[in-house]
Amino acid sequence: MYQLYGLVNTKPGYKADYIFTNEQAIELYNTFPIARINAKKEAGRSSVSNNTLRFYIDRDGELLKEQILNLDADIFVCCGYSDYIEESGNLLLNFLNNKCHYNLIKQPDDDWIYYDEKQNKIAINNWHLSARKSSEEWYNLLTDAYYRFLRSHPDFTESHRK
Repeated sequence: MYQLYGLVNTKPGYKADYIFTNEQAIELYNTFPIARINAKKEAGRSSVSNNTLRFYIDRDGELLKEQILNLDADIFVCCGYSDYIEESGNLLLNFLNNKCHYNLIKQPDDDWIYYDEKQNKIAINNWHLSARKSSEEWYNLLTDAYYRFLRSHPDFTESHRK
């Protein structure tokens, strides 16, 4: 919910600082139009191995693709970056490119933001939200990357649906 706060409030000319209350972040999270899709469609623990996640993505790929394309999001936050995954390092980001037919390309000098210029979509190559960093550190890493992207693509936010 903190990262959502940063994404919503960062603009091409302004990076939202990590200065807000939990109540403000909760209010935004509860009222902003977002969708969460869990690639593993079964209950489990707070983490999942890459092999297990790959199994569920392969098994439920058509359902995931249908959900993703129906939602038609402008920003995808793909949690689960791993040094051990081919291509982007993220099974979910790879799925968007290989199965949902996006062309999300890594931005120069940035490991976080992938951009499909034709469809005007971005994917954020994020670590799993339970990774061991403070909320403030995760917030700043993500919003810094998004702010850099917006500075080089200021029209990105102008085209979003209202």
